[in-house]
Amino acid sequence: NEDTLYVYNNSNWSKPSLGSYYNNSDIKDINVSSSELLVCLFGKVWVLSSDYSLTFEANKYSISGIPDWATPARPMEIIEKNGDYWVADSVFGLIRFKGIDLSERIIPNGPDHADVWEMKAKFGKLWVATGGYTDANNNVFSNKGVYSYDGALWTNYNDIITPGWTPFYDIITVAPDPADVNKAYFGSYSNGA
Repeated sequence: NEDTLYVYNNSNWSKPSLGSYYNNSDIKDINVSSSELLVCLFGKVWVLSSDYSLTFEANKYSISGIPDWATPARPMEIIEKNGDYWVADSVFGLIRFKGIDLSERIIPNGPDHADVWEMKAKFGKLWVATGGYTDANNNVFSNKGVYSYDGALWTNYNDIITPGWTPFYDIITVAPDPADVNKAYFGSYSNGA
């Protein structure tokens, strides 16, 4: 894709000089804030000054408890409010940049994904397996983990947010422990129990 930014100024269209950092990447969204141009591209966000020089770029997020390598940016929109940049990310939800180095993930409590293959409840606690397989009984290689709901809070377990979690693909079955409300067993279509 050869996306290009154009500027309309005083009835004229022009292509701003963006320097060597711009290589016609896929533009997802643009927005304006006072004297800045806010740009979402595939895998990063930019803040450009009024002369189109790059003043801020983020291609990953610093989220507490998640290693930087596991937080590649997938921004869909960016806005600015009171000096903070707010990014709607297709993987990580709402990200708030307070300054150029500090980011914060803001998400309502809930499951990380809408995927459900199997659900079981015991002692008032719901457990959800997110995997699956195709009609031909082949793996779908879903690695979205599992989640539980205790009537008030959702807890998500997966390789990105759970320290020490070994990624299992296609978790298709769940068995709550009959003696321990906080314990469940899961079976994977690709890796076993």
